[in-house]
Amino acid sequence: LEFERAYHKSRRYDIIVLDIEKSMNEFEETLNAFDVGGEVVFNNRLVTIAAIKNMAGRQAIETAKPMWAIYKNYTADVLNEFKGRELVEEDLVTVFFRESIVKDVVVYTMRNNVALLDVMNEMTEAVELVAEEKVDKLRAFQATAILLAVINFFFILFFSLRRLRISDEALSFSKAEMSVMLDTICLLYTSPSPRDLSTSR
Repeated sequence: LEFERAYHKSRRYDIIVLDIEKSMNEFEETLNAFDVGGEVVFNNRLVTIAAIKNMAGRQAIETAKPMWAIYKNYTADVLNEFKGRELVEEDLVTVFFRESIVKDVVVYTMRNNVALLDVMNEMTEAVELVAEEKVDKLRAFQATAILLAVINFFFILFFSLRRLRISDEALSFSKAEMSVMLDTICLLYTSPSPRDLSTSR
């Protein structure tokens, strides 16, 4: 529609033609990536997109593909006629032909643009649903991992305390043995020997 307005008002439309071509290429790459999987450029970064497999997403893609094919063909006619040919002198036949192809693409766009956008919104919702399911699974996995880590920590703590208790008991037993031994030694050295007893008699 911007192109039609620029064309009929004899303004520069070469920039708009290039913008249409760029937008079409990006849209088709993205649609193909969602259809069969692939890479697209997003925010100057290469992003890998997995093919949509859920029923709602597949239905949206299969609805969008023929609509897009017709849209693309109409628009390609405009691009082929006008790209790099802004300064071509227009005779009556050229004007008639150009008016005809511009009218065709504008009429198709006005009739189907909202429908195509609706289908793409359905596809977006299907992608969001899949993404939410993946996020939920990831959160469940993270929660399970945290729970297992906590359980593991308590097991380690329990066995460490148990070993510490066993070590304390062994130490207490050793101390008791040592105490008995020391008491016995002290008794041996402090009590009078039988010879001393006989001498004192």
